[in-house]
Amino acid sequence: MKRLIIILMVVISVLLLFACDTEKEKTEYNKDYSVGVIETTEQKNRSRLTFYDIDLAKVNSIEYNLGSMGSYFYPPKVFDNYMYVVPQGIGNRKEKTVIFELNLETGETKEYDMGLQNMNSFCITDKYIFGVATWNHTSIIARYDKNLKEIKTLEFSEIFIELMEPTDDNLMAFGGSKVESYLYKIDIEKLRIEKEYNIIEHGLVHEGAVVIGDDLYFTNTTKQGDGKEDLENDTMSVFHMNDETFEKIQLESDSPSHIIEYNNKLFIVHCNLVIGEGNEISIYDIETKEIELIELGHNVCQIEIQDNILYAIDYEKNLYKYILSEDKLELENQVDLDTTEGEKEHFYIGGFFKK
Repeated sequence: MKRLIIILMVVISVLLLFACDTEKEKTEYNKDYSVGVIETTEQKNRSRLTFYDIDLAKVNSIEYNLGSMGSYFYPPKVFDNYMYVVPQGIGNRKEKTVIFELNLETGETKEYDMGLQNMNSFCITDKYIFGVATWNHTSIIARYDKNLKEIKTLEFSEIFIELMEPTDDNLMAFGGSKVESYLYKIDIEKLRIEKEYNIIEHGLVHEGAVVIGDDLYFTNTTKQGDGKEDLENDTMSVFHMNDETFEKIQLESDSPSHIIEYNNKLFIVHCNLVIGEGNEISIYDIETKEIELIELGHNVCQIEIQDNILYAIDYEKNLYKYILSEDKLELENQVDLDTTEGEKEHFYIGGFFKK
């Protein structure tokens, strides 16, 4: 009798565990949200997307079996109502070779195998998905054709490609070494380098770029010192693609990183992403070239703007909602993003995205 009771208890426990797992898998995607936040760990292939409404109230969370998903250095991107992000996998293996896609309307997901481990930058066009990774001092750009489902690659020996930004006809790639910095103009269709520009006088590391019409704006996060050392920088530059000239723009604070465009103005985050420190945003008027520097009461690693609402996230797992009015920011709400209390693994924020 005692044996039978033990067997029944084991069976019930298994059934309960299965029921819990099934319930977790049945979490339905709810498209009625404003922002999605990635919580991820490098200890296991686990990530969680948590969705918040316009008032920063939690809508729900969905888990995926992918680790090291996203980073403040390469945050998620939204293109044509799809969100894309790089999951690198287990921290000491970086075994994943895919770019993850989420349909923002249906919640359907897809993984594009780029054939590259440890990707550090990516970008999307109507026709292609680009990813880049560096192994053995060689950077490899992989181009995935969405229609043909084929991959073509381009290699850079002794060069680290850190950032890519597409135009209508070209892929603009930033790369270099410890003492050099280049901008590469790559023909998108032929995947061939058309021209190389030495931009070391602008900066050594470039963490953000955006194309506005015929101009490519990019941040100069660090610069080379007299002793070839890496120093904080305080400029942004614009490459006029029509006449292939460069213009340097002086900013009022150090460490410009991410850059986004909203209402014909550029919003530049000033943050040392290595340590997550920096609490300022520059607003650059493209027409008048006027700059306003705004200091926030917290660190800011990434921002997104929608309908005059600026969302900002810090290194300490907090999301902030600001009302944007005449280049002024008024804090309306904030929320603690940590939803992983009690988990065995250490989770961190892999970035966030707007719907």
